[in-house]
Parts: sequence; C-alpha cells; structure tokens
Amino acid sequence: MKRLFSFNVLREQETEETELTKNEKGEEVKIVKKVKKNVPQTFLLKKPSRTLIDEADLFYGIRFSEAIKLGLLTRAQLSTKLTNDGGTISEAEKQAYVSNYTQLFEKENEFQKVASKKDDEKTEEDKANQKKVIEEITELRLKIQEVELSQNSVYDYTAEVYARNRVLIWWLFHIAHDSKEKPLFAKTTHEENLKYYDDLDDETDAFLLKVIRKFLYLIGFWYIGKANTLAEFEDVSKFGNINEVEDAPKTESKVELKPEPEKTS
Repeated sequence: MKRLFSFNVLREQETEETELTKNEKGEEVKIVKKVKKNVPQTFLLKKPSRTLIDEADLFYGIRFSEAIKLGLLTRAQLSTKLTNDGGTISEAEKQAYVSNYTQLFEKENEFQKVASKKDDEKTEEDKANQKKVIEEITELRLKIQEVELSQNSVYDYTAEVYARNRVLIWWLFHIAHDSKEKPLFAKTTHEENLKYYDDLDDETDAFLLKVIRKFLYLIGFWYIGKANTLAEFEDVSKFGNINEVEDAPKTESKVELKPEPEKTS
C-alpha cells in the first residue's frame, strides 16, 4: 500500500518482564515485573488512487448541493450580501483595526531597537521599556486576532464549509489505517462507518478518539494542499504534536515465583 505519511501515538499497555535472581537461601527464582509502558502504536495515511479522488469530488458535490437545498449560502453569495449590507464591522471598527495594525508595526520596530542591544549594554530603563513594549504588542495582537476570528467565523456556515467538513470525514473513513494496513473504519457503507464514528465514546474509546483527532488534523492540511510531501507532513505534525515517542515505564509490581529446579547434567 502506498502511503502519504505514518505517525505514532502512545498507548498505555501492561507487559510482563521476567528476570532471574537468587533468594536468601541462594535458590534461583524468577521475578516477574508487571510494567505499564507507553508503547508507540503506528498509524498510516493511505495514498489515494485517482478513482478514490474522483469519488471524493463526487461526494463533495453531493454534499454541496445538499447544503444549498438546506438554505445555506455559498461563500460568494454571503460575501456579496455582507458587502451590500455594509460589511460585518462598522466604519469605526475598521478604523480601529487599521490603527491597531499601525501601532503594532511601530511597537515591533521599537522592540527591535531595544532587543538589538547586548544584555550588558541595556540600562534599567531599556529593560523596563522592553517589558512594557512586549505587553503592548501582545495586547495589540489580541485585539487584531479578535477581529480576524470574528470575520472568519462569519463564513463558518457556508455551503462550502458544510461540504468540506463532511468530505474530511469521508476521507478519514477511506485513508486512515493501522500499522497492519487495516482500515480504522471497515464497515460496508458510509452510513455504517458514520454511525460507528458517532457512537464512539470518550470513556470507552479515548485512545481511538485521540488517534482520529490526529488523523483529521493531518487530513485537513493535506486536503487544502498544505501537506503533500513527506517534509511537509513532518512540519505539520511537529506543530500538532502528532508523532509521539515511547515513554519510560510508569509503574511496576513484582511477583516471586517458585525456585527454578536445579539443572542436571
């Protein structure tokens, strides 16, 4: 099977480790350690065929049409409507947004001037000013981000987003596999897989849900063209803390068994 990317997710498992030692009588005994370890479990993103891509495009088209019938506007329609209604923010808010950006640019330049000095060259006034500028930059960025998030959220309920969210789940069902190349969702129909997905519960399937969240994160970047090569997937996985490594044993208990019988030659 051709792969787009593979990654590890840690799963706690109890394993037994055996070692030989001697008791007070000098008899050789087995010590069995029950050790809880975080063991890496590998998962794969299957590289889709042209046929599968065509099926996904058809699925997206069906869901897009479904969204239109449900009364959702397309992004273009919503953008036109908002423009005709005067936009999503008032003129005063627009001016405040531009002003915040201008101030941010000025504060970042101010910070660079102070930060360029060596530590032993900075006066107490420089250090106090640097701390103040950092606080002002943080506050300005939060104000700008708040406006931008508000703007983006307006388009969360368009036909495109409705169809995209559903096709991402469709892709999850078709390209998410375990290390043995077995699909995570192996039901016969999309509806059966969807029911299984919807029925997953945090209490009983916490590990699987964690794996699914990582799959959807990677599939989302792949779908919008931000992750296609191995290097791009590795970069994306670093930001999302996707690829986990094995931890040391967490707990252990020891059970002493009967002495080993003496070997006879």
